[in-house]
Amino acid sequence: TLLTIGQAKRDGEKEKFWSIGGRVAYALTNNFKIQAELGHAQNKPDGGEKQNVSKFTIAPTLTVGRDFYARPELRFYVSYFNYNDEFRIAQGQEKKNKTAVGFQAEIWF
Repeated sequence: TLLTIGQAKRDGEKEKFWSIGGRVAYALTNNFKIQAELGHAQNKPDGGEKQNVSKFTIAPTLTVGRDFYARPELRFYVSYFNYNDEFRIAQGQEKKNKTAVGFQAEIWF
């Protein structure tokens, strides 16, 4: 689990933000895991409305070991994003949700 809280200045405007998220992994075999990730973030510009986005990801994973930190890994992921109207307008999105699909490779040295 990761929690971030902060304040920043962007384009001369102050904004407050926070996010929380976490990932779990379950090794079905020595070389195959199922991973899931859940997160939520909020941004509040001074004088503006709260912008919220939530994300859920599922990722079947090929790996070299059962350990959470075993690398290299190759993941196929499907992520679903859902956001409120304030976030949608600020980011120039037409819809209130989106799905992303792809592959991710990760290796550590």
